Parts: sequence; structure tokens; C-alpha cells
Amino acid sequence: MTTRTIAILLTFSLVSLEFFPAFQVIAQEERGETQLETNEPRALPNAPLPLFDGRDRFVEPIPVIQELHPDFRALEERELPRPIQARVIDGRTPFEKRMLQFSSKALQEQFQKGNIAPQQKGEVRLHKVSERASSWVRALFADDVHAAEFVPIMDFYDGIEDVPIDYALQYLSQHQNLDGSFGAYSRYETTFLVFFSLIEWGKTDNDQYDLALEYLTNATPTNNRERAFKIRVLFALEQPYAPLLSELLATQNDDNGFGFDAYYASDVLTSLEVLLTLSQSELLNANFLTWGKTFGYVANHIESDGTIRFTEESAPSFYLMNRVARDMFPMNGYVVELNGKTYDIEDITNSVVGFLDNQVKTNPETLLGAVDPIDYALTAETLAVYEKQSAVAVKNLLEEMQQADGGFGGILPTMYALSALAQGDLSLTGLVPLSTLTTGVPGSLNVSIYNNGIAPVSSGKVYLFADQYQLDFLFDFAGQNVVLPPDATMELEWPLDNTNMFVGTTEFRYYAEALNEMRYTNNWIQKTFTFAKHPQNMPASPVSYIAYKSVFQGTPAVQFVWAKKSDPLRKNYIIMSRVKGATQWKFSAVDPNADQIILHSLEQGKVYEVTVGSLAMNGTSVIFHSTITDVTVSASQANYLGNMNGVVTVDQTPAQGITLAGYVIGALSGDNGVFAKNNLPNGSQFVFPFDPQYVPLKIRYTVKPGQTTNNVRVFTSFTPDTTPPVGSNIAILEAVNNAISNNTEVTIVANGTDAVAIKDADFFFYNPTEGIWEYLGTSPVQNGEAVIPWFVPDTLKGSEYKIQAMFSDYQGNISSPIVFGPFIIDDTTPPIVDTDGDGIPDTSDNCVFVSNPTQGDYDQDGKGDHCDLPKGEVTGDGAINVVDVQCTILTALWELAGKNGPMPICLSPQEVDNADLNCDGAVDIVDVQMTILLSLDLECDAGTGMCSPIFVTELDANQDNIADTCQAL
Repeated sequence: MTTRTIAILLTFSLVSLEFFPAFQVIAQEERGETQLETNEPRALPNAPLPLFDGRDRFVEPIPVIQELHPDFRALEERELPRPIQARVIDGRTPFEKRMLQFSSKALQEQFQKGNIAPQQKGEVRLHKVSERASSWVRALFADDVHAAEFVPIMDFYDGIEDVPIDYALQYLSQHQNLDGSFGAYSRYETTFLVFFSLIEWGKTDNDQYDLALEYLTNATPTNNRERAFKIRVLFALEQPYAPLLSELLATQNDDNGFGFDAYYASDVLTSLEVLLTLSQSELLNANFLTWGKTFGYVANHIESDGTIRFTEESAPSFYLMNRVARDMFPMNGYVVELNGKTYDIEDITNSVVGFLDNQVKTNPETLLGAVDPIDYALTAETLAVYEKQSAVAVKNLLEEMQQADGGFGGILPTMYALSALAQGDLSLTGLVPLSTLTTGVPGSLNVSIYNNGIAPVSSGKVYLFADQYQLDFLFDFAGQNVVLPPDATMELEWPLDNTNMFVGTTEFRYYAEALNEMRYTNNWIQKTFTFAKHPQNMPASPVSYIAYKSVFQGTPAVQFVWAKKSDPLRKNYIIMSRVKGATQWKFSAVDPNADQIILHSLEQGKVYEVTVGSLAMNGTSVIFHSTITDVTVSASQANYLGNMNGVVTVDQTPAQGITLAGYVIGALSGDNGVFAKNNLPNGSQFVFPFDPQYVPLKIRYTVKPGQTTNNVRVFTSFTPDTTPPVGSNIAILEAVNNAISNNTEVTIVANGTDAVAIKDADFFFYNPTEGIWEYLGTSPVQNGEAVIPWFVPDTLKGSEYKIQAMFSDYQGNISSPIVFGPFIIDDTTPPIVDTDGDGIPDTSDNCVFVSNPTQGDYDQDGKGDHCDLPKGEVTGDGAINVVDVQCTILTALWELAGKNGPMPICLSPQEVDNADLNCDGAVDIVDVQMTILLSLDLECDAGTGMCSPIFVTELDANQDNIADTCQAL
């Protein structure tokens, strides 16, 4: 039996109000500031994030329990609430509804409902073997040509690029011809297919649809495919179609197929179009023999592995295979007998779909043999119809093919992609009471839901919240077998059989969610209604409550928490308890201003049934919930615990980083919105979002000892907020006297406030040289403060610089900018040193003391070529001789000895005219030896690069340009 929250009214005689120590109650107000006067341990569980303002204290004085006389009739089961009544208002015209009789969905319904009766004509027999339910959307093909603009199928709007379906529709609206047709050639066929898709998508309230219909009505078909399409148009317009149908059927070939035109060889595609046209119930019953023969022609061209080809030599055609699988899907469960041969339609479609399914590979995702987006779109849709998991992979691939203009490479692939990717889009558009709302009197609300998408919604749910508590009454599309077509409205008459939980001003909030919606905007609706007082002056029970295992002063206890709400007709809150299996309840009256109590000194290890209600002012009547909570109690905190896990969603989207609160739970949602908590006391609990930007909807769940409660769904949306944030301060922390330094990192801090919460802040700086504001970055806001680092480049220097910040809240409201400045940027960049003047700073020059602007390094040793050891002729005298050897040795020994300063510049002809150091008339090996000996004491001048000690001190002390060894000093 389905459990519903029902309030029960009990009236009994009040014998006495006595104090029973065994049922002492500890109450907690919503914002209690005091604590227990006793030294006993706190009895409330240690809740990391308690309800409301996070406080976890008791009120004073501790209220005394009032035990009511338990002489009352037993708790009764009441009838389940009335079911929600759904009424779908389909805005399609009679013409559009007749056109849709040729859709696979309509054909499937007429086969399922028995509108196609088993029959036999001539050698053709059709009979049913099973039933099967599903739905699909068909599409055909055309090519594209650019056209003039009309009142569009989909108008352009800012951000349309982020909504793939709308962007693709807008692409189609750009490609209609002036005469209302679509396509560059095969225009009638192309136009019909786009037109028919617009009907299926619910996109008929536009001029482009009207122009296409005018073209289809007036144009003359020129081949068999066009005749098949025109027959459908005439049938829907309720105009004579029999002459054209006779003309078409007269072209059937001896092989039972149809060719592109009269006297053409039969082909599968044309035969399929004729077959689909004849499948409408009225036409099928009148032309059953032709239908059966045509079916046989198509079936005979399906190979044993499920492939279908345009010609014997061609590759398997994804187009034909998908058309066959989907056009025949409504007939699954039927068998066709033709000329003694039996065709099981489900076997045929399964073989085709099996081949398509096997072409999908997931690592990496690919569709083997596919050549263009049409193949992907058709296959994705077919696999989805047949509920194959591989459909997801193909859809993923198809989504990546959308181009920058919104299309998929032309009218044909765009139309097919739209059909494959079609989504519903629910919007809650109205919420009104159907009668005066009165506490204790059944009433109803009317909820209006509109499908703004291009696919029907058959899987979805509508949830109800009252005063921000979820109620256990929902509407399930699939459970009620309700389908909401595109561009249609559904009116839900939502019964409120139990209004005993509603008092005074009550907020009702509905959330509608379909599987795989286009967007999740306008999925919520919230209104406040006022309930008249109970006709018998009864109070309202709490709209929701929880009760869970606790321990108080070493005794087993149950902690109660309920949704407190003022009610002038309530004398006390009531808690009810009994050991499971007992027939008599114990009533305990609680202060009407309390919202929590602990019922303690219970029996160890027992399972208690508990609930919460209200006592009327007459002191004799109690109203309470029939939602009973089982709690197993113990004096040990470690006993009878359970676990839970769940997901938090903002609208439909799982959200990470949301703080979750409850009386015994504090958690932060992780990846994909998932959270979990272990070792929770058994009973019932609340969990809700705690961050101010989210509506704190309370979700009730149960925990059983030793078990895990899985998949708790926490609903929320952004808190309504129409007021922009206000910035209060912005500063650069490192600024001194309104000045900072460049080539350093500084910290910018901005503060602001908002009516709800600030999401982030955008930072900019004003460059007076350019006269523009430049974007610095965006920072999240925590506790009203945003912080962002800024590295001040060395290109910025001077005065009149500014910094500004603009805050955004979670509803997109943007603050006015707050500005810091003008301020000065001091240039603290160290000067660039370039010793050799070659334009390369010393810090990066590979030859600091010798100019080498090209930074050549032939041997890649890290030193520039100009600083490498000299080779060959190095003195500049034009000859390679002993003087060059002397210079080479000199510089080599300088490097090996680790001398200071630059490498020697040994241009001997300018420094010492005579390299004959021993004055024997020849420059030979002896002079080289002397050079070696003299160079060991070499010190070079770091400023000039000259090696003065060897050339002046040792070789030419009197500086007459004659070596001292060759003359007397």
C-alpha cells in the first residue's frame, strides 16, 4: 500500500494533566540562546550544521511534559488521497493531427489499439503475435540553398549558441526559398520533410510553416516519392487524393516494388515511402494487398546480416537500414505471410538494429562505416528507439558535429540531427487554487505545465513542497501514462485531501523535471495562499517532522523535530509514542513555541512508533500525522546506527561544493553532487542546503539500523534575488601613499554585500596610456570578500592608474563598479647592463665583454663564438705564424688558469713590434717557450681587455715597443 501523509483527528476526554518523570521533555526553540542549567551532558546530538541558524542550545526553563490520557480509539487507516488528474491541451490543428497519422508514433498506436485488424486479402495475410510499446520521431531528407528572410521558425537571441537545439532551428530558418520551399533540388520532397518535422516539433506558429504548406498544396509532384508525400498532404487537408493515389499505385512493378517514377526499376527507398503512406489505417484497409506486396519487396532486400544496399555493388546504406528499422518498428509483433513465405517483422528489425548496434565502438567512440552526420543522426535515433545503450555514444559524436552557424552541414543533416537530439522543455506557467482553501477541508490546486521543447515528454515528475518541506505526493508522467507533446499544455488538478497540515499563509512550490530537458529554466513555480481556519476550530498539525534515536542522561531517548508554525487554535504540540506492537499510545503535550523535544527514559533495545500532532484549545482533541516513524532506542550512542548517501541538484544539475545541513548531518557535496554520511542514528532525518544562495528545501528520509539509505535526492534552486550587489570597498594591500611598484605581485581586495549572496567579482585596471579598462580576472566571493593577485608588469609606470571591481550575484545581478585610485606605479625595474654594447643585456649575453649581437655559438658550449679560444690567424696581421701561436697560448693559459677579467686581446703588431723575445733574430720555438713562461703571471685589465702585465711590464717595461729582452734597459 502506498504511504501518504494523512492527518488523523482524535477526540477524547481529558482525565488529568500530570507530570511523568519518565517522559520529561527537553524543548529547543528555533533561536534559543540559553543552555541547560544542569551539569548533565547535552542530550541533543552533536550536529555540525543544525537547523536554521546553526545554534544547538536548549531553552530555559525546560518545559514540563504533560501526559494526556491515552483512552482513545486506535489509529485508523484512511483512504488514499485522490489521484492527480492530468488534462493535456494539444494546440495542434485538425490538419496537423491528420498529418501526424503518418508518423511512426501514430502508426504504432493504431497497431497497438487494434485499429489495424488481422486480415487477409489474396495471398497476403497480416496477423498479430505480440504487443510492444515505445515511441519515436521520424525524419527524411533534402538539400539546402540559401533563401530570403521570413518570420522565422526560430528567431535569433543573445546566447542562442549555447542552446544547440535552438541554434539548429535558427539555422533552418535561414534556408527557406522565396517560394516557401526548402532545398536546391528535389524541393518538394525536401520541403515536405522539413514541414512534417515542424509539425512533430510543434514549431507551426510561424510564417515559414505557412509558406511551406502553401508550396506543398500548390506544387505538382513529378515523381513517385513526391506523389506519396502529396497524398499525405491532401489526406490531411481532407481534399481528394484518390486520383493521385491511383496514379501512384498504377506504377507498381512486377517485382512488387516501386521505382522513382513510372517505368523506373524498383528501389527500396521509393517503396518505403509508398509503404509508409499506405500504413495509415484508412489507406491500409483500402489497399491492403498492395501494402503487403510492397512490404514483401522491401523485406526481400534485407540481407541475413541485417544490411540493406541501394545496389548489389554498393556498401550497406545507413539511410536505408535506419528507415526500415524505424518505419517497421510500429509493426513489431506482427507477422506477414506472403505467397507462402512468412515474415516476422520483429525478427527483421532486430537483425537490422543488431547490425547498426555492432557498428558502434566506444573506445574510442566511433560509428564504423558512417560517412556524414546523416548516418550518425539516423543511427542515434534508431538505437534510442530500440533502447540500445550505444545510442548515447552515437549522440555524443553527433553533438560534436554542430558547426559555427548552428547547422550540421546543410538542411538534411541539420533536420536529422534535430530529430535525433530532440528534447522536451517543461515550464511551469500557472498555479491557482480551484476553490477556497480551508484548513481541514479538502481542496485542489491547478498546476499548468507547458512543453516548449521539440520532443514529447513521456518521462518526468512533478514535486510538491509546502513551506519549504518536501511532501511525499508527486506526479509521474510514466506512472500516469501521460505524454505531453511539443507546444502543448498540461493542466494538473492537484488534490489537497489533507489540508490539516496547512494553516494561515502557506507557501506552495512545485518543481517539474523531464528526462534530458533542453534547459531547466522556469521549472519552478511558487505562490503563497492563505487558508481559512478549520471549520471546527481544530489546529493544524506540523507540515513535517522527524524523530531519531538519541541518548539523554544515560537513558534511551528519541529526539523529535518539527516544522514550527504559529497557530492561534493550537494549545500544545503533541508527541505520540508506543512500543511497536502495542495498541495504546502515550500522548505528551509540548509548549506550542517549541520546535524540538527529547523523549527519554525509554526501554532499552525497544522499537518505538512515534509521530507528532497538535492539541486543540478545548484540550480534548488531537490532530496528528499518520506517517509513523520507527525508532530503535538505546542508551549507547554507538548502537542502532545506519548510513545514507545522496545527490544534491540545483534544478536538475548535480552541484559540487554545496554545504548540506541537518540535525545530525553536515556534509559538502562532491563530484557530481554526491554526498554521504555514515553512523547516523536510526529514525527519520532532514537534510537541506545551508548556503544562503540556495533555497533551503528540507528533504525527509529514513535511516534503518545496520542499513544504508541510498540515493536521497536533495532539491534546491537559487534563492530569488532582484537586487544588485553593492560594493563597499576596494584596495591594493601593498599600496603606500597610493603608490605601488611595477615588476612585483600585489593583492587586490574588494568587499561587497547582497540581499542574498554574492557569487564573484570581476576586476579591471585603467591604463591611462591606452585610455581603456583592461580585464584582470574574476574571483569567487567568500564572506563578502573577493581577493585576486595582480603581477604589475614593468611596462606600466607613471600615474593616473585605477583599479575597479564589479560584483555579480547568483541571479546575474551586477553591481555598480567600485574604484581604487588614481594611484602611481613606481618603476623599480633595475637598469639594463650591456658591457660590450651589442644590445644584449649582460644577464643573457653569451659573450659579455666582446660585442656579438648575433649570439652565435657554433660549438654550442654556452659561450659565444667571439669568446671561444682563437683558431688559426688571430693577431690580425694577415699571416698564420708564431705570433698567432703565442697569442693562442696566451689566451689558452689565461682560461686554464682561471684569470680574472676579459680574455686577452693579443694584437701583437700593435702592442709589441717584435715577437723575437730572445733577440736572436728569429721568431721560433724559444720565443714561444718564453711566452708561456711570461703568461703564467698574466692579469688582464677588466676595463680595456688588454693584458698589460705581459706586454708592458714583462716584455716592454720602457714602452718603446721593443721587447726588453732585446735591449738594455
